[in-house]
Amino acid sequence: MDCQPAASSSPDTHQDVPSSEESPGLDDFLSELKLGLNLDLKDIQNDSNDAGALESPCNSDWDTLRMVLRSICDESYMEEMENKTTELDVKIENLCSMHYENFVKAVRELEESKITFRCLKEVTSAINSEIQESSGLLLSAAAEVKSAVILRKNIQMAIETLSHCLPILEMYARLEQEMLMNRFVKSIKGMLPKFEDAMKSAVKTELKDFLERLHPINALIGKFAMLQTAEEQESCLGSSLIFSSLQNGSFCEAESDMMQANPLESVDFTPVLRAFHIFSSLGERETFINDYRFKRKKQAQMLLHPPHNMHESLEALREYLHSILGMFLVEDHLLTLTESWGILSKEYLESFWETSFNEVVSFLQMSIGSCMEASLIVDVKDNLLLFSHTLRAYGFAVEKLSSLWQDLQDHYMEILMQQWIKIFWDIFEEDNYQAMEVEDADELQQITSDGEDEGFPRRIPFSLMVPKVYSQVKSFVAQFHRFSSDLGMRKFEVDEAVRKATGLLLSRTLNGSLCSLLRDSSLGLTPIIQIFVNMNCLEDVIPHLDLYISQFTGIYGEICPEEDRQVLQEAKAEAEQGIYDRLREKVTKLVEQADYNWMLEEAQGYASPYINDLIAFLENTFRSFTHLPTSVAQRGCWLACHHLSKMLLDMLLDEKMEQMTQAALVQLNLDVIQCEHFACSKPVEGINEDSMLLCFAQLRQILDLLLTWDWNKYFEDFDKEGSKYNRISPQVALMLLNRLLDKEGQPMFSMPKEMDKRKVYETLHKQLQQLCDATITN
Repeated sequence: MDCQPAASSSPDTHQDVPSSEESPGLDDFLSELKLGLNLDLKDIQNDSNDAGALESPCNSDWDTLRMVLRSICDESYMEEMENKTTELDVKIENLCSMHYENFVKAVRELEESKITFRCLKEVTSAINSEIQESSGLLLSAAAEVKSAVILRKNIQMAIETLSHCLPILEMYARLEQEMLMNRFVKSIKGMLPKFEDAMKSAVKTELKDFLERLHPINALIGKFAMLQTAEEQESCLGSSLIFSSLQNGSFCEAESDMMQANPLESVDFTPVLRAFHIFSSLGERETFINDYRFKRKKQAQMLLHPPHNMHESLEALREYLHSILGMFLVEDHLLTLTESWGILSKEYLESFWETSFNEVVSFLQMSIGSCMEASLIVDVKDNLLLFSHTLRAYGFAVEKLSSLWQDLQDHYMEILMQQWIKIFWDIFEEDNYQAMEVEDADELQQITSDGEDEGFPRRIPFSLMVPKVYSQVKSFVAQFHRFSSDLGMRKFEVDEAVRKATGLLLSRTLNGSLCSLLRDSSLGLTPIIQIFVNMNCLEDVIPHLDLYISQFTGIYGEICPEEDRQVLQEAKAEAEQGIYDRLREKVTKLVEQADYNWMLEEAQGYASPYINDLIAFLENTFRSFTHLPTSVAQRGCWLACHHLSKMLLDMLLDEKMEQMTQAALVQLNLDVIQCEHFACSKPVEGINEDSMLLCFAQLRQILDLLLTWDWNKYFEDFDKEGSKYNRISPQVALMLLNRLLDKEGQPMFSMPKEMDKRKVYETLHKQLQQLCDATITN
């Protein structure tokens, strides 16, 4: 490599002195100096008490200083710098010339060594590869030698050990082969004692697996048994029961085809029998029997608890019954197979069944109580009947079901009654509460059994509610009898149950519905009267219901005794009270329309219009009482007149009234005379005239006393038995006398004879006051 030395710089290149514009370093230096001086002066001014003591140099002073410094520095500084540069250039030039030849020589030697080093590297790599290959083979051979030594040693030890164990291994091999072939009993004879536990564990596991497989088969076994029983007893149970159990989902056609053979016959009891023989051979027969019975009881406990939704799903009930039936049929079949062996005994199975069946009945009673649909109850009954017949066919006791039948029947009756409440209310809402009118004999025959031709159109006292209710009661009888007749009850028991249920339907359901209807304040007088008539007619048709029930049961009986057929007594009492209340309300409303002028100067000469309207209303109302009981009609008439009299008397004795004229009394007397005439006209057949007149007796005495001025008779007979004015107290007489005074205190009454009215008034007032005082004292 050729390296040329750097050319030396000529001194002539630095002879020209640079101008001020070519020395930017000086300008920077001066600017920094000026800035520093200004900062120092500011610090001094801040520390001084006199702010104006020092001032910054002016711009002209700085320009002068700048010129002085530039003239000094431009010549000396640049000259020194030039000398220094020249010196350094010489040194660099000498140094490069000194080392250049050595550097070139070293580079050439390095290039020559490179080839040698490359050859050396190739030789070294080849040697290393040969060494690695030879070492690997050596290590592999050493490992094989070591493994072979260990294997040889282990083989020798195994041969020695097996030679000692060979007899036992041969025996164990034979034992395993026999166990695989399920020849347990033969294996036990040659079995070592240490394998007894393993053998028992094996058969227990096999038995457990068998029982677990048996669990889902129970339902199929029970289902097949119930199907078989239904087919065998079709003539006894009827097709309705069979088809309700078979067609409503219990057995589909596919399942029926699959179950042509009894599933119980396909059950292989070998695991039970094998386990029994093995435990018997080991002397633990009782242990096995107790263990088997315990496991079956545990399984039974699981089956006996019904699903929580069994009262909602018929399928859940069927599955429950099938499983229970299937389990005990399996036990019964096993008893038949092993009766002489003692795995099960007849006494044990009966006890087991009785205990389990008690729980079944309890669970069924609870589930049935939660069913709220009549159709579901009917399906439940059909399945329970089939369940009962199947159990009886296989010899199981089912007497405990008698209480279940009664509960089922009672619950069904309650559900029907709840349904009939709505039916009755629908009839009530649709009825117009008007007596029916028939056009011909055919229409009459459809409604009643009366076929007499008395002329048409013909009016029947009851409304359409009666035949509708009667028809629905007959429907209830038919439906309840159909349900009860399948429960295995005797004829007279069915008859009693149907009549009892019908009586409860009338006395509780219909009676309660009518009571609720009659408590409705919006119900008018006419509908209440018609409802009362309807209730009488419904009680009259009870004998016809007795005959209708007898057509089903074949036994003549009575829903209720003839002397006690008031099944709607409470509703009739409500209706009776409703009639009285509505009468009083109507009388009150009409009387309140009266606008009496107690300061009347002259009477009209005839009864007030409101009295005529009131009497017309009462006449029409009492005319509609024709079909009511006599006692109700008479009491209603008497109460209406009594209430009318009381209201007239209350108006006369009203404390707010301060004055009245004799003409007003005459007008009131005309109204009372009209009322008395109505009371004497016997508005209701058979009513006592005297008792009706007693309603207005007090009013009549007051008016007679004040209009005839019969005070002498009043004082003469006062407090005597049979007195003419015994219903007028001295307080009332005094109050009415005081009202016959005008505002100036002058009497406004007339007298039969010309007398001093003021003097007469004072005399009467004094005597009446004395009687009042005496009455209070007594």
